[in-house]
Amino acid sequence: MTKINKLEMKGFKSFAKRSELIFGDNFNCVIGPNGSGKSNILDALCFVLGRSSAKGLRSEKSANLIYNGGKLKNPAKEGEVSIYLDNSNKLFPCETPEVKVSRIVKHNGTGVYKINDKKCTKVEVQNMLAYGKITSEGFNIILQGDIVKFIDMKLEDRRKIIEEVAGINVYEEKRQKTLNELNKVEERLKEADIILKEREGYLTELKTERDQALKYNELKKNIDFNHGAYLFKKIEGRKSKVDLIEKNILKNQEEINKFNEKILEIETDVKNKKNNINLINKEIEDKGEKEQVQLQKQIENIKVELATNNSRINSIDKELKRVEERKSQLDEQNQEMKSKMDIAQNEIEGLKKKKNTIEKELDIIKKSILKFRDKNKLNDDLDSVYGQIDKHDEEEEILQKEINLLRTQQQEITRRKDKYEILIESLSEKYEKLAIAKKENAKQLKDLENKRDEFKKITQELNILLNNDSNFVAQIKNARDNVNVYSEKAAKLQAKQNSLVQNAAGDNAINYVLDMKSKNPQIHGMVSELGEVNEEYSLALEICAGGRIKDIIVEEDKVASNIISELKSKQIGACRFLPLNKIKSKPIEASQQIFAKKDGAIDFAINLVKFDNRFKNAMSHVFSNTLIVKNLDVARKIGIGKIRMVTLDGDLIEASGAMIGGYRKKLKHGSGGFAKKELNDEIKKVEKQFSDSSSVLSLLESKRHDNMDKIDRLRSFKSELDGDIKSLEKRLNIDSDELGEYDVQKETLTKQVDEMDTENDQVITKISQINSQMAKIKIEKTSLKNKVAATRSPKVLAELNTFEDKKKELEQDLIKVDTQIQSLNSQIKNIMNLEDSQTIKIIKSMEKEIIDFKEEKIKLVEVNKKFDDDLKLKEKQAEKFYLQFKELFQKRSELESNVNELNLKITQLNLKLKDFDNFKNNSNIEKAKFNAELMGLESEFEPFKDNDYSNVQKDESVLKSEITRWENEIVKIGNVNLRALEMYDIVEKEFNELLDKIKQLQEEKESVLLMLNEIETVKKEIFMKTFDKINHNFKEIFLNLNSKGEAFLELENEEMPFEGGLSVKVRLSGNKFLDIKSLSGGEKTMTTLAFIFAIQEYDPHSFYILDEIDAALDKHNSETLAKYVESYSKKAQYIVISHNDAVISDANYLYGISMNEHGMSTITTLKI
Repeated sequence: MTKINKLEMKGFKSFAKRSELIFGDNFNCVIGPNGSGKSNILDALCFVLGRSSAKGLRSEKSANLIYNGGKLKNPAKEGEVSIYLDNSNKLFPCETPEVKVSRIVKHNGTGVYKINDKKCTKVEVQNMLAYGKITSEGFNIILQGDIVKFIDMKLEDRRKIIEEVAGINVYEEKRQKTLNELNKVEERLKEADIILKEREGYLTELKTERDQALKYNELKKNIDFNHGAYLFKKIEGRKSKVDLIEKNILKNQEEINKFNEKILEIETDVKNKKNNINLINKEIEDKGEKEQVQLQKQIENIKVELATNNSRINSIDKELKRVEERKSQLDEQNQEMKSKMDIAQNEIEGLKKKKNTIEKELDIIKKSILKFRDKNKLNDDLDSVYGQIDKHDEEEEILQKEINLLRTQQQEITRRKDKYEILIESLSEKYEKLAIAKKENAKQLKDLENKRDEFKKITQELNILLNNDSNFVAQIKNARDNVNVYSEKAAKLQAKQNSLVQNAAGDNAINYVLDMKSKNPQIHGMVSELGEVNEEYSLALEICAGGRIKDIIVEEDKVASNIISELKSKQIGACRFLPLNKIKSKPIEASQQIFAKKDGAIDFAINLVKFDNRFKNAMSHVFSNTLIVKNLDVARKIGIGKIRMVTLDGDLIEASGAMIGGYRKKLKHGSGGFAKKELNDEIKKVEKQFSDSSSVLSLLESKRHDNMDKIDRLRSFKSELDGDIKSLEKRLNIDSDELGEYDVQKETLTKQVDEMDTENDQVITKISQINSQMAKIKIEKTSLKNKVAATRSPKVLAELNTFEDKKKELEQDLIKVDTQIQSLNSQIKNIMNLEDSQTIKIIKSMEKEIIDFKEEKIKLVEVNKKFDDDLKLKEKQAEKFYLQFKELFQKRSELESNVNELNLKITQLNLKLKDFDNFKNNSNIEKAKFNAELMGLESEFEPFKDNDYSNVQKDESVLKSEITRWENEIVKIGNVNLRALEMYDIVEKEFNELLDKIKQLQEEKESVLLMLNEIETVKKEIFMKTFDKINHNFKEIFLNLNSKGEAFLELENEEMPFEGGLSVKVRLSGNKFLDIKSLSGGEKTMTTLAFIFAIQEYDPHSFYILDEIDAALDKHNSETLAKYVESYSKKAQYIVISHNDAVISDANYLYGISMNEHGMSTITTLKI
């Protein structure tokens, strides 16, 4: 504790010359007539203690605190006040026995502070005085008028006095800080929610695009697979046909070889037989006449010619049949080829259209890329970046110096740590020696140590948990009180709002329809409940809307029609509906807009109502183009009849010129009209408070439940452990003091080493942080350097890449379509056209063959007729000769017959051989055709060759049909954003990260709410303890100061004291307690003094300064006050300014103040 030893003043107010007051330890009284300057002493004390307001020192400005010289004297150059505070008990942080605090004020208003004659700042003075709990605004300094201020002050301000005494300002600061943190968290939550909604919308859109892209890729993959399978099957089919043709050709060649061998064999036989015939002929010729021989030769020749011709005619008939059949086949084949060519041509036309579409899209993409480049100025210069790089170089150099200093500090810590670790090692050696002595019980001793350590740990843990439980109980009570209060508030406000809506509805029909709203979402509600207005404009807007304020907005006319029918059938009543699908808006014309800019015009009515944008047309219909103005004078200046207007008082001026107005009774809440913004805001606020409080209560109850479970487990474990320790100590029967001493020493040293480790970790952390900063700077430098080359952000480049990817994709599609067109053209040109031309050539050749065969047959028939006639004639001539050489002739005839048969067989074999040759030629042509097709198909199959098509069971027609169907589906899908496949995963990851962030923020919010509740709980507990003690002191002191009656302090809201004020209740006579304002002047003063003394009793100070607090007291009360001050002065120093004899007579020291004609005050001191 300290006291005021002395007060010095020079040039301060009326104390022109150096004046001093040496105060005693007990009751000091300053006396003097009115106007002598005795209150200037209190002003001087407040001034030197740091009071900054000039008005608080009874002066207009700081310069007026300096002595003004009166009428004849010169004014002082400056005003100076010094206070000497006792420091014998070294309360203040200095070695002197007393502390001198000085303050000087100059004419220009500037000031100087000094401590022990050394200049300092005001803050340094305040910090010094804080050691003695001294402030210029303390409750130990009562100025003139403070009594009156206390009586007249608001109840909330009185409560704040208790708060200040309780010292909960620090909790208020924490609370405010926590609230700010809560607001920040909520703001971040709102921002995160907004971003989440945006990302959710974008993700939904992107998912649609991704699904389309996936479907597109799947369809494309299926098309490619089916196309590959289709080509694979065609290739396999063609290969099979080629293999079959080659097998047939090989087989045919074998047959040809066999026939050639047979023909050769027969020709050899014919040759042999002809030789025999020649021998017979020679014999006949030798024996007979040459004419007969020649005749026989002629007959033979004719027969051979006839046989040959007949064989040829038969061959011609067969060949004609074969050629005609083949021609028919080729005609069919030619038609089929033309059909294939038409199909291929149609495919080419379709692909050309697709190519044209792709080329157009490619052209659009290229233009988009150029436009994007121009828009984002991708060629801008970034030379200004180098300046930032230089700045980062300087920052990096400074940070490197900081790291060097920290490294030095780290080395020093390491040296100190090594020293303590050596000490610990030394103690360990001593302990080992002790352990040897107790070797036999080492294991049990170790077990005992472990159990003791564990017991200590559990005890500490249990104490923490028990403290936590006490805190939880208080916090839960506070949270539950808050929940109940906010629940009640919310119920009242909701009832008020429901009443407003119900009264606005008015009649049964509207109430009936509004009751249907919960069941039918297409009924939106009344105009009055769907529009929200500020209280200031509510009357004007209600008059503006008129009867339409009760119109009911519905989704469509069908809903209105059904409700009207129901109202009719039940005979409930009628109401007006505004169907959103039919109602038309009434736009404000440009010529009317100018009226809103006139002086006194507020705005158009529709702009002053807050509503959902869905109801814009309906609200426009209700409010039309009505202008809200301040008053009728404004309306007249704008022009009566020019536009419909309503004043804030509710006067209506129609566009026709009609004026409706007069006195209107203001409507109260709940009596109808629009929903009030203030009421809605209050409901939202209270609902949020209720939600937050409920959340806090739930969290606290859960935490307390978990805490109690831990307490129960630890109590049980602690009890078991205590029994084990006692049993072990009894069994060992050894002295473990040395062990305990070692433990204490080792624990102390280890703690110091741990502190050094912590300190070292902090240094390492700082080094790491600086390294991180340097790394960040390097990254920024790298980024800045990259900006010289890369002109825009990754986002811009990502968008550009999207365009480029789309361009590449379209270019690839274009190449693929060109490949398909080329493949089809190649098929038409190299296969179908070739085959078609070859077929036509073959058909023409066959037609010529048919003609030739027919002509040849006619000629052969004619020749055979002549041969038949010649043969008959020759045979008659030969008959005669035959009879002469019958045996030879018979033998020759047999041989000739054999030769003829063999020649016929050769002819037949040659005909068959020709068929085989034709088959071979046709097969080679067909093989060439299939090989050409194979070349085209294999070229087209090249992009699909990596897939395995061996297990595909579908035939070609099914595959083709599926390809067509899937291509149609791709056309229906339209443009596809393939970039969405990649972007979706990125955005989904960001979306999930954002969800995690929101979850973290929610947890952070809950944590902040718990902290806020804890602060509120502690704050309330401290406040209530302080209040109870001050109230107790107040009751006792009031009884001591007053011979009759009683008094107490009363909180307006005990459950939530900070939401109400503090009243002083006094009962002097009778049974009725009165408020302090209802008392007489003296009674008010005594009651206020009782309150002041109650505070002083609770929070004692080393000195008290009271300025004429007894001014309104009678003799009896003055004497009572004097005695009370005298008794209190034994505990603290009192400096009282008074001119009351009863007070003066009880003082230990008197200081008389007088003033001369120059306005100078002088001091006379008297010790009693």
